[in-house]
Amino acid sequence: MSSKPRKTLLLTLLLLTLFSQACSLSRQIVPETLPSSTRTQSPPTDAPSLVPPTLPPVLPAIRAVPTRTPIPTLVPPAVSITAVNGDLAIRTGPATNFDAVAMLKAGNSLPVYARSIEDGWLQVPIPSQRGALGWISSRTGYSQVDGYVLDLPLISTVEWPFGAYLRNCTPHQLVAEPGDKVVPPVNAAPANRVWFYPGLYTLYDSDVTGRPEITQVKLWEHTDVSILRDGTGAKWTCP
Repeated sequence: MSSKPRKTLLLTLLLLTLFSQACSLSRQIVPETLPSSTRTQSPPTDAPSLVPPTLPPVLPAIRAVPTRTPIPTLVPPAVSITAVNGDLAIRTGPATNFDAVAMLKAGNSLPVYARSIEDGWLQVPIPSQRGALGWISSRTGYSQVDGYVLDLPLISTVEWPFGAYLRNCTPHQLVAEPGDKVVPPVNAAPANRVWFYPGLYTLYDSDVTGRPEITQVKLWEHTDVSILRDGTGAKWTCP
């Protein structure tokens, strides 16, 4: 074979080899065409949402209003007093020396709120004076008490709006206890008449050795008591 046909054959083989390599390279460079449905992918379900959350509505501030604690109403015990056989006096204090300011008419009743340390006296409302209280005696033939009195509150003090007087009719100086209060002799008149709060007093003769006791005196409102005997037992009268 001549050299010319051999060269032609080699050139043809070379061209075929180059063409084959070019085709193979083009297939590698061109991307694979996929259906549009395959290329479109949905975002992952756990991807964060771009929509802002819905905020709760802003409510106006509620102002707290303090509540008052109810004060219990005191209910007096079920004790009452009724006037029977006549009217009963209602007084300003628990004693007959106090002024009568109203009457409980026969057949009428009143609730009882308290009892006094002065035995037999009960505290009641005064019908003719709204909100006022007075005292009525349960130790008369004109009163009838219903209920247990000892369950009532005990009032141990007595307000005495008016005083009483002690008049010394003896020539000796006297001393009243409690309080160690001096009552001058009769020749010191009018200073021998001395004002006292109502109550129970013991009188002593300070002009006699040993200061003997003369007497005990219970002074009530509006009373004026004269002392007619000294520590020796001698009796006197006021001029």
